[in-house]
Order: sequence, then structure tokens, then C-alpha cells
Amino acid sequence: MTLFAHYPSLNGRTVLITGGATGIGACLVEQFAAQGARVGFLDIDAEAGTALAQRLAGARYAPLFVSADLTDIAALTRGIDAVRQHFGPIAVLLNNAANDQRHKVEDTTPESWDAAMAVNLKHQFFAAKDVAADMRQAGGGSIVNFGSVSWMLKMGGMPVYTTAKAAVQGLTRSLARDFGPFNIRVNTLVPGWVMTDKQLRLWVTDAGRADIARGQCLPQLVMPEHIARMALFPGLGRQRHVHGTRLCGGRRLGLTRFWRMNKDNTMQTTIRLARPDDFTAWLPLWQGYQAFYKTAIPPSVTELTWARFHQPGDMHCAVAEADGGLVGLVHYIAHRSCWTAGDYWYLQDLFVLPQQRGTGVGRALIQHVYASALAQGAARVWWLTHESNTDAMHLYDKVADKSGFVQYRKLLPQA
Repeated sequence: MTLFAHYPSLNGRTVLITGGATGIGACLVEQFAAQGARVGFLDIDAEAGTALAQRLAGARYAPLFVSADLTDIAALTRGIDAVRQHFGPIAVLLNNAANDQRHKVEDTTPESWDAAMAVNLKHQFFAAKDVAADMRQAGGGSIVNFGSVSWMLKMGGMPVYTTAKAAVQGLTRSLARDFGPFNIRVNTLVPGWVMTDKQLRLWVTDAGRADIARGQCLPQLVMPEHIARMALFPGLGRQRHVHGTRLCGGRRLGLTRFWRMNKDNTMQTTIRLARPDDFTAWLPLWQGYQAFYKTAIPPSVTELTWARFHQPGDMHCAVAEADGGLVGLVHYIAHRSCWTAGDYWYLQDLFVLPQQRGTGVGRALIQHVYASALAQGAARVWWLTHESNTDAMHLYDKVADKSGFVQYRKLLPQA
């Protein structure tokens, strides 16, 4: 039996989920209810929503289902009020509801455009606007807007949907600025092609599966529960510095792109899992990391480490790629813990080229580890740094909590 992490900070928090009756939304309801949260969810599918609420009635706090057409903002407001009256002020909002109905450019009318925007974008803004008052009064909260990789991959066949999902990231960034002073964190969670019942029934073909296999860095198909477990992370009360960012999971799993400014122009940077043919580009980064810590690891150990990254197991390597070359690395290792059911993930090595520091690459590599760990149900990500590494600690203080523990170690004689 696989055991996953429990997050005490979610216990008793009021969580509102839109589009929660089926698919990813239903898994969100299940996962947050299992954490002891007070979950209210809205959906137009009354039959599926009622059945889900009945199935989860034995949870510590039985989820509340409210039937509502979210494209009707008045109905959305009434639904949010019903959850608020039942459970109290809303602390976490997951703007999940959407409809990726395929459509052609030539078939799109002004009316169908407005309808698609209403179901994929408009309600996210008005739900966030509504719950922000609760969160301001409480001193903070978390809003997670669900996006899509479809527009990043230049997918065709649904232009209004991809336009709306591209706009979600703009909404997140705008609200992050406006709500940040009130300790309300706003982030985007970006699922890819997730194997929901709807996708399998309507659109997943053998050709589609082959495309997924080519595009993903990890071999397994992405299921709704994988995305739901990722969503627990931005909803946690303690993740106060994860704000205005994009967490990716799904098609192209293990790959994130972001844009940053250098002194000359805007540069696209990709965070992805290392490939076997990256060795010659990775090696100078690894050697630079060793030089920073004034150590030299034997070449035989380096070769063994590289081989382990590409074998099934608990050791992983991700790299940052920009302008045709690698500019950063992160190595991380999953291991069990005596303190939690979920694994811990140890971020052992993090290095960014000196000329690329201060541009967001280090933060993006850390967030890649966070997202990967959450997708696997881990309970904690942790790392060490030397007390003299003050520049890095300025970043670490923003993305994690300093534990106060002191490290002791003993090198053992080799046989």
C-alpha cells in the first residue's frame, strides 16, 4: 500500500473547489477532504456532485456540494455564500472548472467565444474577488488558478480554450500583485493531458498516447490524483513565499519554461530532467559546484552518479537550459522518514552559473523539486548549505523555513 503525506496545516481549513464533481475536480475534493479540510465544491453536474458528496460523507468534515452554473456569476456568488455559511470564511480557493471542448476557428462565433471564456476564465476572476474579503480578514489565504499546457505547446483545434488558459497566467500574476500585500498567495497549477474519464472517452487515441510518451520526461501516464496531490502544496498555510508562480504537472511532466530578464534581453529558460546525452554539458556545472565548495569528487564517483540519475530509483537530476546551453543543475534524492508516512526529498546539490544568478534560475530549480516531490506524495523537501553561503541563503529564506538544526557527520573508512 502506498502511503502519502498528511499536512496538519490543512486540517479544518475551509477549501472551495470549482468544477469539483468529476475528473481532476473530484480528486481535489477527495484529497483535501482526506487532509481534514472543510471542503465545499461547486459544479453544474448535480448528479455527479451529489454522488461524490454522499461517497465522502464519512470524512472528518463531510464535503458540501452546491449545484451551480459557474458561467452565471450570480449563481456562482450564491454558491460561494452557501459554502461560507456552512463552513465559515474561505481560506483556500481552487479555480478548477473548465471545458476543453474541441472547436475550429471557422466555426467560432461571437456567442461561442463568450461562452467559452465564461466557462474557462471569467468565473476564476469573480470567485477570487469574492473570497479575497475572507482571506484579507483572516490575514491571508491561497488561490490556485488552474491553467493548461495547451497554449505552451501550440496545440490547435480549440483556439478559444487555449486563449483563455493563456490568460489564466496573466490573471494569476495580476492578482498576485494586488493581493500580495494582504498575504493572499495566488499561483497557477498547470495540468497537461491528464487521463480523466472524459479525456479517455472522447479524445485519447493510440496516436495521442504515443505523443504523450514522446513528450513526457517521466514514463507513466498522469492521472487526476497526481494533479490533486500537487494542489495540496500551494494550499498549505506555511508556503507563504510560493506566490505568483506556475506549478506544472502533466504532459511534459518534469519540464517547466519561464522567461527572465538579463542585461540584454528576455531569455527563455527551461527546467527539465537531465537526459543521458547531457553529460558533457552537465559536467562543467558539476565541476563548478565542486569548486565552489573547494572539493574534488573522483571521476569514477561522478560517472557512477550520472549513471544512477538515469536508472530507476530514488536519485534524480534536473537542469536549467537557456540559449542552447545548460546554466544550472539540481540533484535530489527521495528517502523514507521515521516521522511521516510520506517520503522526504533531499535536495543535495544546487548550482547556477555565476552570470545567471539573481535571474530566477535557482528559485525555478527549487520549485521543480517541490512540484516533483508533491506529485509523488512526499511530505517534505529539505537541504543543507554552508554557513558562509549567504547569497544563496537570501533565496532560501524566501522559499523555505530555516530549521535551526545543526549537522554532524562522520566519514566512515572504506572497505
